[in-house]
Amino acid sequence: MVSRMFRIIRRWSSAWKKLGAQVKRNMATSTTQLSKVVALLSYSIYCGQSDCVFTRTNSHRTSDWRFDSNIINKEYELDLDNEDVLVFLHIQKTGGTTFGKHLVKNLDLEKPCICKRKVKKCKCLTRNKTLWLRGATWKTAALKCNGRQATLQEVPFCYEAETWEGVDLQTFLNCKYNLANNRQTRMLANLSKVNCYNSTGMTDEERNAVMLESAKENLLNLDFFGLTEFQRETQLLFEHTFHIEFINDFIQHNRTHSQRTVITEAEKEQIRDKNQLDIKLYEFAKELFNERLKAMKMEESEERKKIDGLTDTVLDNNGTMHR
Repeated sequence: MVSRMFRIIRRWSSAWKKLGAQVKRNMATSTTQLSKVVALLSYSIYCGQSDCVFTRTNSHRTSDWRFDSNIINKEYELDLDNEDVLVFLHIQKTGGTTFGKHLVKNLDLEKPCICKRKVKKCKCLTRNKTLWLRGATWKTAALKCNGRQATLQEVPFCYEAETWEGVDLQTFLNCKYNLANNRQTRMLANLSKVNCYNSTGMTDEERNAVMLESAKENLLNLDFFGLTEFQRETQLLFEHTFHIEFINDFIQHNRTHSQRTVITEAEKEQIRDKNQLDIKLYEFAKELFNERLKAMKMEESEERKKIDGLTDTVLDNNGTMHR
């Protein structure tokens, strides 16, 4: 699954709008004086059309996408001890909780976050007592698009109780309005392109195609994202992109709580069928992730060659350089 995403903004400008209204509301009171803002988005991305440079030779095959070099090679010098700010947005059930803990407890910084036991929110302050990391919870989040709350006619409740506790898998799958289906695509896409949560006026095929393309476009413009099942590679790519290191290496856990649930092959097929957009988005993201890894390794290899060349260079008594 696509795991962590980042967007860097150098100054307060029209680019800020690309991060979406929700980020703007959360940050507007504290960022107008910042020289630079970095938004960390876990499965949540925004993009400007002019920045999304990509081509493909066949619209039906993800493997035929070709990525422009400025999409693959992204590096930034962040100064979290000064005025740079990280904004962490977390799409539910995507491994973002683990990554959030790495941000507040594992980054190698001069002034790390201060965390208290049994308190979810940590204080991450610079030497000037300003926040360098901001986050929020989904508990009070509203289902809004273009400034309007989705109606019950557009997104009816799937279940009458307060939570899904006790609901069997088949009931969960049978709900047509279950927002867990294709969640990543929906939360990465610009829903204003499909009239938000109003599904009238477009066929399901048209709506799905537009949402998937929008999610891909936004993914391309993100300066960083990782894959949950490639923890070590995600860590290395983050460190390479932002020139910030973690203290301890990420640990790969290949078993989750979901594996305790026994499901049939028919149920697996039903899950795949209802999440085709997310499957296609993941295939696309994995290809882009691998291309960025290749570029990172190539750059590091070239740097090692330069270092080795300098090591092999010596000067004689006359000041002449020899290898």
